[in-house]
Parts: sequence; structure tokens; C-alpha cells
Amino acid sequence: MLPSPGPPIAGSMSFVWTSRNELQHASVRQLQRHGLRELREPHRGNGDTETPASSSVKVSCGSSVLTQGQELLVTARVLQQQEGHDCHSLELFELALEAYRRNLGPDSKEVADILKDIARSHFRAGRFDRARERHEQALEIYRLRVGTDSNEVADTYFAIARTLLKEHRLDDALRPLNQAVAIYRRTKGRHCRQVADMLDSIAVIHLLQQRHEHALDFLNQAVEIRRRMAAPDSNTVLFKDLMNIGSIHLDFNRFDQALEAFRQSLQLSQQAFGTDSSEVARVYLSIAMVHVSEGRLDQTRQCCDRALAIYQQRFGTHSKEVGGVLSLMADLHALQAGKL
Repeated sequence: MLPSPGPPIAGSMSFVWTSRNELQHASVRQLQRHGLRELREPHRGNGDTETPASSSVKVSCGSSVLTQGQELLVTARVLQQQEGHDCHSLELFELALEAYRRNLGPDSKEVADILKDIARSHFRAGRFDRARERHEQALEIYRLRVGTDSNEVADTYFAIARTLLKEHRLDDALRPLNQAVAIYRRTKGRHCRQVADMLDSIAVIHLLQQRHEHALDFLNQAVEIRRRMAAPDSNTVLFKDLMNIGSIHLDFNRFDQALEAFRQSLQLSQQAFGTDSSEVARVYLSIAMVHVSEGRLDQTRQCCDRALAIYQQRFGTHSKEVGGVLSLMADLHALQAGKL
């Protein structure tokens, strides 16, 4: 946690919030100009040799620059939470980075924290290569300052993997994900939420590359962890994992395993989202696909009827969701009549 700025020093710019999420734009622009002037116009003595007076001025200037860096950083982080201020916040982050580097050194943990802020701004703007570059710079500092097995290092590995996924470099993303998993297992234990999250991400990469059995292995590991956790908010992610597991089994005609996974998903979705949610309707349709694959047409129709009722209630009788179910039921009717 970076220190919050103290009271404004003489000549510095304080900024005005009308609320936590609203800044006066004129104040921010003035703060930018002041920050640039402080950082790029250091005070000097009356010659090349420092006198005691010039030395004291230099210390005061350093303190002033750090305070300005703190103010710039707080402002940038507030702006980063607002829509439409990414470029503005990024400029302030860069100014704060320069101030912190000059006063705390280029390899301080605070510098790494700002580099991650800058990376997030680039990521949100779709500049994934720049985001990854900043995350990698932060990673080296974290490894040096807080240790190779720190949460900061593991979190940064995950952030790097996210940028690689956005760049469609799927195999490259596996290495930082595996590194993050190894750190979390050593520091938090094998059955923590962070490990489950990483395993889910690895499973998604294998699914995207049609490596279904590898994906299934990682999904099963994640499910086991989430069941051990028994956290109230784990049901939503557990539901998605079981849906993916069921779909993989269905693709390989392992109908019993698919049905079991979907039935567990149904119970979780009803608990997490409500009995009339679109997630529940999706599960009913997945169960219907298992039944129709095994020729149980009456049970297929029952599941379709339940999904149809939910979609009609939520989206209306003329929605595309209702149309999709009606089309499926028409095919089912043709099957029962022996026309397909």
C-alpha cells in the first residue's frame, strides 16, 4: 500500500473532488503541469560545487518531488476507475513513476506497483504487448524485493498470462500460469482458491486447442479444490467447471459421466442463480442433449419444455432463445415421427 499524500506543500497543487469519482479537470491539468515542472527542472546551487545551502535545497526538492509523485499517483488511480480517462490516467502514472524512480530508486517495490498500474491501463486499452512489457518489468522488481515465492510474483505471472492469451499466444501463456500455480501451492497450500483459478485458466487453454483430455484433468482438479473450500461464492465457478466437464464427456459419447456432471450443474445453478434463471435453462438443454443421444425422447422433451418455460418468462415468446428451443423441439417431433 503506497502512502497517501500529506497536506499540500508550499507551491504544490492540491486537487478537488466533488465526490470520490469526480475530479475537477482543470485541477488535474494544473497538477500535470506542476508535476512536469518539478520533475524536469531540478534546483541547482550557484555553481558546479554544492554549498551547504544548495545541498539543503536539493533535499527539499527531493521531498517535494516524492510528494508530487504521491499526489499524481492517487489522482491517476481515481481516474483509472472512471470510464473515458485511460489516456489521462496513463500520463499521470508515467509522471508518478518518474518521481518514485528518482526518489526511491528504479528497483523499489513502489515502482513495481506503479508499473502494474500502467500495465492495467494498457491492457484496458487493448495494448497487450505494452501491458506485458510493463508486467515483466514489475515481475523482475518483485522477485528482487519481495521474493520469488511472493503473492506479488504469482499475481504478476497470472497478469502476464492474461496478456499472452489476448495476443492468442496460448502455449506461451501456459508457462507463467504453471509458475503461478507452483508458487501458490508452496505458499498457500494445494487447495486454495488461487490454485483453482489458475487450473481453470490452464483448462481453458487446452479446450481452445482441442486438447480435451488435458482440459478435463485440470477441470477435475479445480472442482476438487472448490468442493473442499465450500465457499459460498464458489458455486458459480464450480457450475461452469461442471458444465465444461459434462460437455467434454458428451463430445466423447460418455453419456453417464456427462449426465452426472450436468445434474450436479443443475443443482448448483438453481442455488446460485435461482430456479428460473437462464443458467438453469442452459443446463436443462444440455441434459436434453444427453437424453436425445441415448434415444430417451420423452425425457428430452421434458427438459426442453422446462427450458422453454424459463426462456419465455425471461426473454419473451419472440426471443431468439425461445426460437432456438422451438427449433430443437421441432426436430425432436420429427424424430418421434420417424422423419429424421
